[in-house]
Amino acid sequence: MMTQERAWNSVCPLVIRLKKFYGFSLRLEKALQSLLEALTCPTLTPTQHLEKEQALAKQFAEILHFTLRFDELKMRIPAIQNDFSYYRRTISRNKINNMNLDIENEVNNEMANRMSPLLRRGHAHAENPEHGHDTLCVRE
Repeated sequence: MMTQERAWNSVCPLVIRLKKFYGFSLRLEKALQSLLEALTCPTLTPTQHLEKEQALAKQFAEILHFTLRFDELKMRIPAIQNDFSYYRRTISRNKINNMNLDIENEVNNEMANRMSPLLRRGHAHAENPEHGHDTLCVRE
C-alpha cells in the first residue's frame, strides 16, 4: 500500500470523529448561551444568582472545566490539526482533479471549513461565552 493511501486511510476515521466533536461543540454553545442567560439576565445580583441557582452555576463551572480541558488536549496534540489540514488539502486537490471520495459525503469541503476554527484556535470553546453574552442580555 502506498504511503499516501495509508495516511489517507488513517486520517479519515479521525475526521469523522472530529465531526462528532464539532456537532457536540455546536450543541454545547447553544446550551451555554441559555445557561448564561439564566445566570445573568434577571434582575438578581451575582450573589443572589449563586444563592438561588447553585445547580446552574455548578453546571456552568463543569462546562467551563470541560471546554478548557478539551482545548488544552487539542493544543497539546498538534497531530490533530495537522491531520485535519492534510484532509482538507487532499479533498481540495481531489476536487480540482474531479475525483469524488466516499468520505466527502460525511465531511465535505464546506463542512471542513466550518469545523476548522474549532481546531485552529487555542481555547476556541472558552471564547464562546464572551461572543454571545452581550447579545443575550436585554435589560429593561
